[in-house]
Amino acid sequence: MAQKLKFSLLFVIAIVIGLALYAGWVLKSQGNAETYWSKVDNQNVKFDSFGIPTIKGANWSDLIRRQGHVIASERLWQMDLIRRKAGGRLSEWFGPEAVPHDEEMRLQNRQEIAGVAADNLPPDERKTCDEYARGVNDYITSNPGTWGVEYKIIGFDPEPWSCKDSILALLEMADMLTTSADSEAKSETWRRNLSPKWQDFLFTLNHPWNKPLFGEADVAHAPLPPSQEFLAPSPIVPEQHANVTVVEHSIVGSNNWAWAGPTGKFVANDPHLGQSVPQIWYAMRLVTAKNEWIAGVSVPGIPGIIIGMNPYVAWGFTNTGEDVDDYLEEKLNADGTEYLASIEEGSEVWLPITKKTFEIVVKGENEPRIVEGKFTHRGPLSSPPNLGNKRFSRQWLALRPEVMRLPVELFFRAQDLDGLSAALAGMKLPAQNTVAMDRQGNIRYQTTGTGIDRKMSGLRPVDAIAGEWIQLQPSSMRPAKTINFTGSPIMMATANERIWVDTYGHTWFNDDRKDRIMTQLASNENQTRSTMEALHLDTTGRFRKVVINWMIERADKDPATKIKIPDRWRTWSGSSMDDQVTFEDADLAEKEMTKIFLSRVAATFTSEDDKKTDYFAPMRRAWVLTVLLQEGNSGTEIFGVNDEELAKHLVNMLAERKHAETYSFKNRWKAQHPFVAGIPVLGKIFAVTETEQWGSGDLVLAEKTSFGPSVRMVWDMDKPMESTWVFPVGQSGHVWSKHYKNFHELWAKKGVTNVFPTDEQALYGF
Repeated sequence: MAQKLKFSLLFVIAIVIGLALYAGWVLKSQGNAETYWSKVDNQNVKFDSFGIPTIKGANWSDLIRRQGHVIASERLWQMDLIRRKAGGRLSEWFGPEAVPHDEEMRLQNRQEIAGVAADNLPPDERKTCDEYARGVNDYITSNPGTWGVEYKIIGFDPEPWSCKDSILALLEMADMLTTSADSEAKSETWRRNLSPKWQDFLFTLNHPWNKPLFGEADVAHAPLPPSQEFLAPSPIVPEQHANVTVVEHSIVGSNNWAWAGPTGKFVANDPHLGQSVPQIWYAMRLVTAKNEWIAGVSVPGIPGIIIGMNPYVAWGFTNTGEDVDDYLEEKLNADGTEYLASIEEGSEVWLPITKKTFEIVVKGENEPRIVEGKFTHRGPLSSPPNLGNKRFSRQWLALRPEVMRLPVELFFRAQDLDGLSAALAGMKLPAQNTVAMDRQGNIRYQTTGTGIDRKMSGLRPVDAIAGEWIQLQPSSMRPAKTINFTGSPIMMATANERIWVDTYGHTWFNDDRKDRIMTQLASNENQTRSTMEALHLDTTGRFRKVVINWMIERADKDPATKIKIPDRWRTWSGSSMDDQVTFEDADLAEKEMTKIFLSRVAATFTSEDDKKTDYFAPMRRAWVLTVLLQEGNSGTEIFGVNDEELAKHLVNMLAERKHAETYSFKNRWKAQHPFVAGIPVLGKIFAVTETEQWGSGDLVLAEKTSFGPSVRMVWDMDKPMESTWVFPVGQSGHVWSKHYKNFHELWAKKGVTNVFPTDEQALYGF
């Protein structure tokens, strides 16, 4: 045994030495990005102290070609991973474990869709896409072996990049931001067991704090079930709800806002995504002349700047949460070869189901695996979980090649808000809430993406013919609103809340963050860049204060019970940074009361299996808040619960809990490079320090262990040189680069750095 252990240790040491030698060779031959570009093109590509490049060019084509080359020099393996993940080719690298993912992607025919989309781009966008690919391939062919240590570890070389691959990267972004059909399917077991009134309540689209930019909310809160449908009163028995599972929806926490007043004009944005190493954004500045430049962030693999600022305007994005992803139940013939496509003048029209075969190459296997996909004209066929053995087409906007567009040059050339609107109109997917400002302080909201004309809501799986979309809306129908600056403070914000009221409803999340942002912006007529940066870090939650105050008011009613309310509850500000224990008390209390409420509802289901089904609804907090805001006991009696009894139960439960770890420690950063978990021992080379985090999904600083703000930026329209940003990890994807994680410490300390280097001021005409 000792001999085997000794041999194992020697083997590990040999690998470490081998990798170190390889790293030394890479660093010697390539060095960091600054060293490489100082040799290749030091006149047109220069880096600041954080490794963020300024790229100069004579024209747009020069810029985009160099952009592709620069990003490939730093993030090629990440780009490769993105295109393989989106297109279903991970098994070639990682073997059989990746096959289920690849099958799902292939059965949606993503490779063909991306190819058609690339071929159908408008000529100017196709030229941009090809120039970017040319730059990437210039790097691949001219720098063999320096593409990244990951390639050496997995034993592969990169394939050439193509415009199709950039479309796959765009499709991956759409996957992160626009999928909802599987979420809707998860809720079906609950929905079919509820009366229509209870469905409207537990799957509400009305949040008490929502203030739509367009239209009026139907009601001011989740619509309560009628009193005759209230559940029968019964005492709280902890064992009855101990096993109820309330599925937490993946948090969406992007914020953007603009404020103009006597002390300045600012645009702030902190788009929230799944944290990753390398990070999702690559920051840069592209310059042709003093009046032609753009600074901001790009996605590795996609040309141009996505979020940023040019000499005239600045803009930020949040996700709309719009429903563009449906399951449609198909009617098939007896042998499953045809489907009911439509009903024309009272007659059924049947069409053959299209079949396509796909090959999945699996590392370590001699022959590719063959899978067969079936398609209707509405989308790929499948049998999703929770929907029985029925067959459904997936009607997802991202599977339509015509919506894959890359109008990035228009962002570079926009000279006013109207010019920016033209660029935004070309963004067909994914739909985003855009808040923008010009240098004069005028603010505009605009929805990007593609709208859908429907016959009925798609928030539930529905009959295919009834649920098939009527048409895609032109960009001219997308909501837009302008506020002109005349000297008095003006402001606008979005934070994944409901922006407009429509007939069929769309998904979004709680309104807590938007409510907090607008309250803070309106509280001070003398906002500054510093107050904008501080708002990014805000950890005060109005909802949690409601929970705490509700418990105080109810548990204090009967002195004879001798329920002791912690003094810290009464003085708490609502911020996690001020009092992590009380913050977590509120969080645990909310979860406990929600389980109690839902366990009583589930007990009314007729099927024992249905009673055990997880509850899943993005707007859960809307009805919980509605319950807590009702007068007296009128909220909890909906569920047959006495509010004083519930409050006492919660206080006693919280009094018994132990505080071994702080909330910020339990919520610490855990996002890592894929190799950290995938490669024993050596994977730690890629690791990033697990720093503490104080945020939560309902706070402006919406962060979880592997989800959170992907950048924090403030564009200063009066003093552009004072614009700031900061990133969670680092610019480089090379683990031995000094820029691999050099932002992480600054990020953890809530610091920022300037967007524009001081020595480049003249370059931009400031």
